[in-house]
Amino acid sequence: PAEEAATEEFPAVVNGFTVSDAGAPTINLFGTISAQAAIDLGNNTVFLGDDAALHNDEAGVGAITATGSIDGEHEFTLSSGGTITLGAIGATEQPTELRIDNSANTVLDFDTSVDGNIAILATAAGDADAIDVGGTMTSDNGSINLNAGGGGIELNGTVIADGDVTLNGDDIVDIVVKQPATANFLARHMYNFFVADEPQVPAWSVEPPQDQETIDTIVKAYMETDGDIVAMLRAMFNSDSFKNAQFKKVKNPTELVAGVLKLVGTYRFPEPGVVAFGAATTLMGQTLLNPPTVEGWHTGKEWIDGGTLNERINFAVNEIGDASKPGIQDIINRLGAHGGSVSPREFTDKALDLVGPLPVDDKTHAALMEYAESVGSLDFSSDEAREEATPRVIHMLQMIAATREFQFA
Repeated sequence: PAEEAATEEFPAVVNGFTVSDAGAPTINLFGTISAQAAIDLGNNTVFLGDDAALHNDEAGVGAITATGSIDGEHEFTLSSGGTITLGAIGATEQPTELRIDNSANTVLDFDTSVDGNIAILATAAGDADAIDVGGTMTSDNGSINLNAGGGGIELNGTVIADGDVTLNGDDIVDIVVKQPATANFLARHMYNFFVADEPQVPAWSVEPPQDQETIDTIVKAYMETDGDIVAMLRAMFNSDSFKNAQFKKVKNPTELVAGVLKLVGTYRFPEPGVVAFGAATTLMGQTLLNPPTVEGWHTGKEWIDGGTLNERINFAVNEIGDASKPGIQDIINRLGAHGGSVSPREFTDKALDLVGPLPVDDKTHAALMEYAESVGSLDFSSDEAREEATPRVIHMLQMIAATREFQFA
């Protein structure tokens, strides 16, 4: 009888606590049971009074199992060094708090229903999950509040409530970062940034990656290291796709402007006037620090249209056209370093090498060779000859800057 159970005196410490399933009686507990082994309440109805508690805290000593129903009056505590497995939870008074002390890396494994408003507060040691919903937690008459403290909540099943289901912010983040979809999303962004242009992000749900094998390698590194970004980068940088990725990305406007300024040798250190180049990137479609949406800019081939391509080429041609700039002077000096004459083929190949090196296809190379042959060999044997060769060198560099290959990184 309930009144007898309420006055039953249990030892402060027992070696284990097991209740038979026979007849599925009701167990009333208004005190504390501390066990040094498993606590198995069977398939019985268990009523835990206010401030009641079940403890077997020592790691590895066992679990707390109640496959029947646990009803609480106001606040009750379960504390285990193993796994806490519960069937149904009821709330006699509203609201009821079930406190789970998982200081010994306990996992609260739910496959349960909830009757009433339940606040489940759990803590775990280290990075252990404090609440693991393995099955279905259902509340037909109230709300469920899961608060796992620093331990985290892992949802492998389903939470259904007639009222609200509340998770704290850290737990939501923990749930999201453990999903394979998160690993795939981050891996594809890394591939798009470091290796080759992918379709725009809104299309990822319908367009598969162009290099699924490399994406899978990066995802595997994420899942095996609990989301270690360094491991993901290492896997990507060691892949053949990255090693063979030259000129598979369209330069964004900032990359193009920075590359041209490096080529002509200006603004090697911060100095007045450098901010003016922000206007150049804006004309090319990228306003610095001001993306059109939180998604950022659409990249790849979408940087290029009739207007922006014209702006990109004009910017590069105008900057390269100033022979007084130190980078241009350096290229001219290196072309004529050995004095004497430079043949058209040597002129073409050296110019491509000094600009990049920049590999070009046969059609582009033939067009550059055609110009080099039209101006003949360059003479660097005297200062006068060098001055005469300078505009020809600049024109060759401008032609290279206008090629398709110059637009890629």
